[in-house]
Amino acid sequence: MLLTDNGETENYPLSALIAIAESNSCAVDALQAVLGCTMGKGNLLINNGAQKEYAIVNRHTRRGVMIQMLDNSRLTSDISRFSQLSRQSHLSPEESIEKESLTGSLFETIMTIPGEQLFTWQHINVNTNLDTKGTKCFFNESCECPAWQPDHGDRPYA
Repeated sequence: MLLTDNGETENYPLSALIAIAESNSCAVDALQAVLGCTMGKGNLLINNGAQKEYAIVNRHTRRGVMIQMLDNSRLTSDISRFSQLSRQSHLSPEESIEKESLTGSLFETIMTIPGEQLFTWQHINVNTNLDTKGTKCFFNESCECPAWQPDHGDRPYA
């Protein structure tokens, strides 16, 4: 069920949704878990950029929502340090304590911070072909690369 601009609902199966991620981050895992979108099914597209933007689009109506993660300097700093510690194969006792402390503080911050301080969102209309299994690039209609190779700067949504 999807909410329209005027507050009414439309019934579409989850298979009607396409998720577009502007960066390959852990948020992609959330999109897969919540929406059931996967690269294998062709309804999850990942543009290997740096922006923390995600679009969820109904392939039938060409309408969707764009979600942008806001920069929260303290949260960004903690996530960066946590990621750095997580990539290390061996941690000193002090680093293990720091990582455990960061886990707790990140969880507390994410669970208690108002959503408006983490994300913005807006309704969007898609202006390109939504055939993700076709031969045309999803991100740029003039490109001839396969749809599963969306490494272009052009965005298909307005």
